[in-house]
Amino acid sequence: MDLMEALKSGRFPWLLREHPELATAHIEGTSALMLSRYLRLPEATAALIAVGVPVGPLEAAVLGEVELLKDADVHARGVDGFTPLHLASYMGGTEAVRVLLEAGAPVDADAVNRMKARPIHSAVAVGNHASARLLLEAGANPNLQQEGGYTAMHSAAHNNDAEMIKLLLEFEADPQIRDDEGHTPRDMTSDEAIRALFNP
Repeated sequence: MDLMEALKSGRFPWLLREHPELATAHIEGTSALMLSRYLRLPEATAALIAVGVPVGPLEAAVLGEVELLKDADVHARGVDGFTPLHLASYMGGTEAVRVLLEAGAPVDADAVNRMKARPIHSAVAVGNHASARLLLEAGANPNLQQEGGYTAMHSAAHNNDAEMIKLLLEFEADPQIRDDEGHTPRDMTSDEAIRALFNP
């Protein structure tokens, strides 16, 4: 049975009972559990956990399983190039980010893929203010650029996230950095209230 089709069917818990091999299936090295989280399918995630699928450091990060992260390999990487800290910053929750940082996770690790995203990019992209603050307090560089030359500030402006912009400015993010097409963060939004945050 095709894993992606099963996950998106809306009947995954039933299909998993009928096809237990789905629990250990993967797509290009990404486990069913990871895919269920990437696709934001909580019923599929719960069904996979219920049958006892293995939970490694990457899975623990996306699930926000803090206890499992305390002794996790903070340098682990998925086939997509992301570390546990990238994943926790994107979808695992603030406490998971805190635990990984305390365990020595590299705060500015770049994703080993074409995106070249850092954990701060992950947190800002989803508007996770608390995790972004933790990363910045731990020394994350807000001016690092990912694919396309985008900084965290470009992303915050694109999302019209005033609170995030203020947070990044507090930690000396440079609002004048241009992306590969020459755009500053201010150019990423048409919201005048957001644009005003970049005025000197």
